[in-house]
This record gives sequence, structure tokens and C-alpha cells, in this order.
Amino acid sequence: MKKQGAKEKLRRLVAPLLGVAGQGGSSLAFKAFTSIRPRISLRFEGIGVTLRDGTVILDSVNGHFSHSKVVAIMGPSGAGKSTLLYALMGTARYGATRGRLWINGREMRLARLRRILGYVPQDDIVHEDLTVRENLSYSAKLRCMATEGRAYLSDVVDDVIELLGLRHVQHSVVGSVEKRGMWVSCCSGGQRKRVNIGLELVARPSVLFMDEPTSGLDATAATDILASLRRMADLGMNIVTVIHQPRYSVFSLFHEVLLLGKAGRTAFQGASSAALPYFVSIGFELPSNENPADFFLDIVSGCVPCHANPDFKPEVGPFCLFAEFQIVHPEKSL
Repeated sequence: MKKQGAKEKLRRLVAPLLGVAGQGGSSLAFKAFTSIRPRISLRFEGIGVTLRDGTVILDSVNGHFSHSKVVAIMGPSGAGKSTLLYALMGTARYGATRGRLWINGREMRLARLRRILGYVPQDDIVHEDLTVRENLSYSAKLRCMATEGRAYLSDVVDDVIELLGLRHVQHSVVGSVEKRGMWVSCCSGGQRKRVNIGLELVARPSVLFMDEPTSGLDATAATDILASLRRMADLGMNIVTVIHQPRYSVFSLFHEVLLLGKAGRTAFQGASSAALPYFVSIGFELPSNENPADFFLDIVSGCVPCHANPDFKPEVGPFCLFAEFQIVHPEKSL
């Protein structure tokens, strides 16, 4: 009974928005989304996280995330990809955090801008007993300004539903893995993942951090989501995504990539299209029919020989990946 009461309370909260919900066609023209303001660019230096037992998770990571771009953070397991997001947000409370952060050129903590910061966790946080539209409407009502009218918020929800390709399931219950086999109208796992992303998009954040939003999705669904994120970047949103072993067609949709090696050190940051030429220039050869994104991860894991230096080791020595990147790109290693 208690759970049923909570469910009804949620429904009453979002009901006014549902009453004026747009029922238009499949046009991709936005109703409410306009240019993202303010536009936020981040620059950081020396970001590090050390656990209480002395284990270093991140070691002096430098980089920048610019507005109007979708950036991929890649690296092998344990490289500190998610920890970097937590450190920048000020939520890495499980260890000692160090480093400096500039927001549009002004040094400050990102936590001060929490209202314009979005975060999509790896695990879904949807209300499984509500429909897709109810979930998004509830989030819009909680996250948006009180002065924004219900008609406008409904248009925002419509925009997100259209953007994420959820129009045909907007009135379906999101459900869960357990309920999916029992309810005919339950959403699939991929649709549920899109709803999870939509919960943040309705808030129209200036900066959106995402932790493996495409995990568990097939390549086509992952490509669709990245294409949607690029549309938001075109409006000025700064989108940073942790991603694990994407196919190359997905990898190519990112504007830039930050590649972390073991112990959380920067092995490369730059345009996604520049990653392969960079590694070739320092002595690595891409095997035939190899996914370049997998190739990069193999390099930082020490699984690929360097033809220019047979004694190459990714983490130590004068020709380690981290030292080499500082030599080739000193402006990105300050």
C-alpha cells in the first residue's frame, strides 16, 4: 500500500504536464530546446585521487572539455575514468582529491554550478512503475525553473522524447528486467537506457557527464544515442562520456577523446580523428581489420609492440606513453 501511495503521488505531480502533452508527429524540429546558456568550458590540471591505503587512482590528469563538443573518456579497467568525473564534480569522497579546475577561465569548483550540471550514472535510476512520459515529466518538474510554465515543460519533454526516439513507447511503463517478461507494454533495456539519459536532458544542463551510457546496447542503438548527443552539443552543451570499447563508427561520432592509461595518467587527448595518426607517428602500426578504438586500448594496456622501440613499456621509462605525449603535445601537458 505504501508503494502504491508513492506511485500515485508521483502521478499526481506530473499529471498537469501530461494534460498538455504534445501529440505531434515525428518531426525533429525542437519546440523548446534553444541554444544552451550559459556555455561552459572546463580546463583542469593535476587532477589526482589517492585512496586512504595509498593506492593512486588518478595521477595528475590534465585536460580540457569544451562546450559544443562530445568528448569520450576511454581507458582500460581501473584507469580511473569514472573517478575523473567524480573528482571534477567534487564527489570522489572515497579518497584524497587534488588538482585545479577552471570554468570559462575562472578557477572554481564545479560543485558551485550544480544547477547547470547533469550526470547520468551507469546504473539506471528510472521510476519503473511510471511510463516513459511520466518519468521525464517528473524530472522536468523537479529540475526546471519554477517560473517555466507547464506548457513549456511539456514541450521540453516532447523534444527529449523525439530526440531519443521514444515517441512510440512514451506511454509504456518503463518496468524492470524482472517485469519485462510479465508486462506487454514494458520498455526494452535499450529504451530504458534512453529514458535514463532523458531524465538529465530535460534539465538542459550546460555540462553533462555520462558514465557508460551505451553499455548493454547494440551498435545501432549506441550510434543513435551518440547522434542525439551531438545534436545537443550543436546547441552548446558540453558533453563528457565515459565509454568502454566502442565500435569505430561510434568512436568517430565523438569530437574528442581523452585516453587514460593504467594508474590514471593521460596517454592522449585531442580530436578523435587525430588519435590514430598520433599513435602511428610514435611507432605503432594498426593491424589489418582492427578496430582503432580497441587498438588504442591495447596500446595503453601494453598488448601492442612498438616498432620504433622494441623495449617500449606503456607506464615506465623515457618512452612511456605519458612521457611521449608530454613531449609531442607540451601545450596539453601543462
